[in-house]
Amino acid sequence: MSPLQDLADRLRDGLLARHDLTEVGAPYETLTLLETGQAVGVVRVWTGDTIPKLVDSRLVVPALEIDSVMLHAFAPTDSAVPHLGSDVAGIEGRFSFNLDLTPRVDLALEPGYIDTVYEPMTTARNAAYAIEGAEPVDIPLRLRAFSSPWIVGVNVTEEQLPHVERAYDEFLGHFSALLATGVPTGSSVDVAVRDRAQRRAQYDPASDEVWDFLASILGQSSVDVILELIRDPGPATPRP
Repeated sequence: MSPLQDLADRLRDGLLARHDLTEVGAPYETLTLLETGQAVGVVRVWTGDTIPKLVDSRLVVPALEIDSVMLHAFAPTDSAVPHLGSDVAGIEGRFSFNLDLTPRVDLALEPGYIDTVYEPMTTARNAAYAIEGAEPVDIPLRLRAFSSPWIVGVNVTEEQLPHVERAYDEFLGHFSALLATGVPTGSSVDVAVRDRAQRRAQYDPASDEVWDFLASILGQSSVDVILELIRDPGPATPRP
């Protein structure tokens, strides 16, 4: 197993240790190459009261130099607690990390939300970008529209992974604390309605070309399974 996959295991297992989650399916979906039928990844899903849906999507295709993990931990859809999203990819001996707490309100209208959710993450975010030798990831502008200004996007070597893991520990710990306390909001917007609309737009090929790429190597049906999991609020439905 690669250092990236080992790190992803520790991060996911940290969430599982903090929350009483039950796995749905084992795995929920096996990912296979469209061309050969070779199994190259899995999608695993957990559900619980504090985290209605935790989605861990792994894909390893050495022939295409793909080593990647997408981890999504969703807060209750009727809560203002941000969702946690992470995308990690191994590319030519380096590791590209994208980590964020996705806003559930309009930040320009909710300075109190910024103070509660994001200001405590400033030190961890700055430390990630200050890692010696780390290179900033060029996050597409369209995806930035769905992200927070505190999003972390860095590219590092294997030797720098412990520094990145510390930033992850801070973000995951803060996310768990927010789930426990809740996040107040003065907005009159229905956060559940907003959540459904944002997730539908955020996880869409029009916003991120990765979905079309994955469909080209895995088939559209497997990609649709992942998209349905991360777009739709609530627990995953057990598969027949």
